[in-house]
Amino acid sequence: MSSPELPELHAAELLTALVERDVMFLVVGGIGAQLHGAARATKDLDVCVPWARENFDRLVAALDDLHARLDLPLELGDVEVRPSSELLARTSMTRWITQAGILDVLQDIPAGKDGARRGYVDLEPAAVQVRAAARAVMVASLDDIIASKEHADRAKDRDALPELYALREKTG
Repeated sequence: MSSPELPELHAAELLTALVERDVMFLVVGGIGAQLHGAARATKDLDVCVPWARENFDRLVAALDDLHARLDLPLELGDVEVRPSSELLARTSMTRWITQAGILDVLQDIPAGKDGARRGYVDLEPAAVQVRAAARAVMVASLDDIIASKEHADRAKDRDALPELYALREKTG
């Protein structure tokens, strides 16, 4: 799928770039789970963003700061695609290779009880603010992160669920 020499994840650097450029986002996925107290390691930062031109412009600036390039299949060769608002607006998910690791930008996640896809506007009311990278960031609720992992139904997500259920039991 992508280049074998992917950079090590420096989530704090990715979060800092997003916050400094005033990008509106919610942390989801593995880092979101970590910010809720999970210990399980992850190899990327997943963010759900509002699908709005102004936010895309700010996101492009942050991606440029991080020297981002679109993660493309190896069979496409040495093609380098730089971030643009137009590209972001036309794709529901992009995966960026940056100097600080992999950043996945998502339009939505499967977080409804029925697996319905929910975007930033749907997730934001239940989101929580936490300190990360010495900054305040918004994180999708633990219930929404759990639902997304249940509906993704990949081995790594199934493996993460017992810890997330225990966290929910402990905090809820």
